[in-house]
Amino acid sequence: MLSSNNLYHFPESLVISALKKSTIDRSLAPVGCGTALRHNKTVEPVLDMIVDFLPNPLERNYHFPNNQFCGLVFKIVHDKRKGQLSYLRVYKGELKQGQSVKNLNRNAVESGLRIFTPFSDDFQASEKVTEGNIAVISGLSSTITGDTLIGTKESAKLKHEAKSDAHSSSILDGIDVPDPVFFCSVEPPNAGAIRAFEKALEELVIEDPSLKIRQDLETGQTILEGMGELHIEVVKERLNREYGLNVFMGPLRVGYREVIDSAAEATATVEDSFAEQKFKQSCSLTFQIEPVTKDTKFTKVHVELDEENSSTPFVRPEWLKAINEGCKNALFNGPILGFPVHNVKITLRKLIASGGKINPALLSACASECVTKALKKSGAHLIEPVMLVEVCMIDEAAEQGIHGVLQELSRRRATIRSVTHQDSQGHNIVVEARVPLSETTGISNAIRSISSGLGALHMQFLEYEHVSEHDQAILLQHFHKRSAVG
Repeated sequence: MLSSNNLYHFPESLVISALKKSTIDRSLAPVGCGTALRHNKTVEPVLDMIVDFLPNPLERNYHFPNNQFCGLVFKIVHDKRKGQLSYLRVYKGELKQGQSVKNLNRNAVESGLRIFTPFSDDFQASEKVTEGNIAVISGLSSTITGDTLIGTKESAKLKHEAKSDAHSSSILDGIDVPDPVFFCSVEPPNAGAIRAFEKALEELVIEDPSLKIRQDLETGQTILEGMGELHIEVVKERLNREYGLNVFMGPLRVGYREVIDSAAEATATVEDSFAEQKFKQSCSLTFQIEPVTKDTKFTKVHVELDEENSSTPFVRPEWLKAINEGCKNALFNGPILGFPVHNVKITLRKLIASGGKINPALLSACASECVTKALKKSGAHLIEPVMLVEVCMIDEAAEQGIHGVLQELSRRRATIRSVTHQDSQGHNIVVEARVPLSETTGISNAIRSISSGLGALHMQFLEYEHVSEHDQAILLQHFHKRSAVG
C-alpha cells in the first residue's frame, strides 16, 4: 500500500481495517492533530478514530456465555446530593434499573441500584445500560474503583462451575495498584472537624485505590500513604477545596521495607485465664521463617505440621485465620525501624493447644509473639524504593544543561543508565537514571531550573533494592535522633 503512487486506489474500508489491525497488534499508533480550544471540528475525527481503530466489547470473550451481564467500575466520585456515584462500563450483556449485582472482587451483593446516563455534569435517569456503553450507578456501597460486577444469576452459575478459580478468571483487568511509597501524618484542623475529616478520607480512599489510610498504634496519628510527593499534595488540596478542611500534614517519609537475612525457627507459648481464674487456656506455636527472592507480601501461613510433636493433625479454619492475623500484625512492624517486612515465607511446624475451644485471640497473640522472636533471630536489613527517572532536554538546553543535569542526578545517588543523543547535532538528549525515592524530593524544580524550563522530567517506580550498610546506619541515626526529640 505504501509503495503505491496513488492511495485513492484503495477503498477507505481497507485502510481503516489495516490501521485497526496494526493498532490492536501494537505495531503502530495512529495520531490525530488539532485543538478543541475554539472549535469542535477536530474532536469529531478523534472520536471517529476511537470507534474505527480500537477494539469493541463484541470482539472479546469475557468468560460469560450468551448476554450475561459483566461490567467494570473505572471511576468513583461523591456528589453532595446523590452520594457515591460509580462510573461503569458494560462489557457484556446489559444492566437494568433496580437489578442486583455481585461484586466479584469483594464477594458482595449490591442491590437497589439506580442508573444514570452522564452528560457532562448532568445525569439523566435511564432504565438500562447496554453492552459497550458507560453509565453512572448510585447505590454501590461496597464497590471501589477497579471492581468487576456481574448479575446475581451469573454469580450462582459460577458457583457450580467445575473450576475452582471460576470467579478469579471472570474478574476483568481493573486497576493495577502498586503499594504506596510515601507516607505522612495528617490531622484535622480542629477537634470539631474530626467526623468530617474521617468521612472525607474514607471517600477519597474509595475514589483512589492507590491511596491508603492507617492508624499509627504507637502515636495514635492518622497516616496517609500515597504514590508520590505530588499525589500527597493533590490529596491535601482536595481536602481543602472539596471538603473545606485545612488539614495539617507532617513531613513526607519514604516507605522503606524490611527483609530478613536468613532462615530461623522460633517457638512461643501463651497462656490465659478465664471464669475468675478457674480455667486456663494455653497454646504453643513453632514457626520457621525463610526469605524468598520474589517480591511478595505475606498472605498466609504454610501448614506443615510435625504430627508427632503437635496436639492436632490439622488446623481448624478459624484457628488458621487467627494465626494468619497474628503473623500479619507482627510483620507490619519490622525489627529495624518498624517498617513492614516483605519477601518472607512462614511455615507452621508445631501447634499445641490446651483444648478444642481455644480462644482465637490467644492463637493470634501467640503467632505474633512467635514471628517477632523469629525475626530477631534471622536478622534483617532495609530495602528502599527506586525510581526510573528520564530527563529529556531539547534545543539550546541540551548542550548547555546536560552537565548540570548529570551533576544533579549524581548528587542524588543516581545511577546513570544511558545518555542518548536523538539527533546528529545533539540538540535532543535523553538521560535515563535510577534514583532512590528518598532523593527525589524537589527534583522537578531542580531540573526545571538547570534546563531553563526546556527540560522534561518523567519518573516512575522501578523496584526495591537493598540499602547499603553505610546508608542504613545514617537512617538509623536519623530516626533515633528524631525519636529523642519527639
